[in-house]
Amino acid sequence: MIASVNDIFSDHQVSSASDLIAISRRGVQARRLSDVMEFTGMSNKELAAALPISERQLIRYAKDHLLKPEVTERLISITELYLFGYDLFQDHLSFQRWMRTSNIAAGDVVPITLLDTNHGIQMVRNILGRIQHGVHS
Repeated sequence: MIASVNDIFSDHQVSSASDLIAISRRGVQARRLSDVMEFTGMSNKELAAALPISERQLIRYAKDHLLKPEVTERLISITELYLFGYDLFQDHLSFQRWMRTSNIAAGDVVPITLLDTNHGIQMVRNILGRIQHGVHS
């Protein structure tokens, strides 16, 4: 069971935000793309849409290819968002369905389509925070 960013980015020790910054700046190997897809239930197309790479690049990267910092940072942010959502919903499939369902609080768009920007990820995180505190979202 994945319980932290450490569990997905296991070849890096993460104990603080400073560690996440350092990992983001260095980049991670492309094999982490499939780890994140498996963890989130996202398809190649969905993950590529959320990252600053094409679906073709996502598929073709060699497992040891070092991802650019902006791709790594987005992978970490998506992983953290899903960790929070899974904890909140207490069920992976329910959260994954919620991420693919149009949401009025998100401007009547599907939350997973907002993951292509940091502001979109933060918007989804804020909506989840409202749900956590019992505010209808």
